[in-house]
Amino acid sequence: MNHPVLDHPLQACKVKPVSSPLSDCNLLTNLNYGLTGAPLRYEKKFVLGHNYRAAVYAAGPLAFHPQKCL
Repeated sequence: MNHPVLDHPLQACKVKPVSSPLSDCNLLTNLNYGLTGAPLRYEKKFVLGHNYRAAVYAAGPLAFHPQKCL
């Protein structure tokens, strides 16, 4: 391929959550590859700034769960 966005090295990156904002719900799940690393998705959107254009990527949703599930 010769695509300026899809051939970018960011396609090899993976996303993992770092911490939960809730202390009682802080165990990481593997929802959408949260444990092993979620692949980035190209969103076909751009952020335009002064003298630059940035492609938007997304991942997830990723989730945490509590120690005891009810």
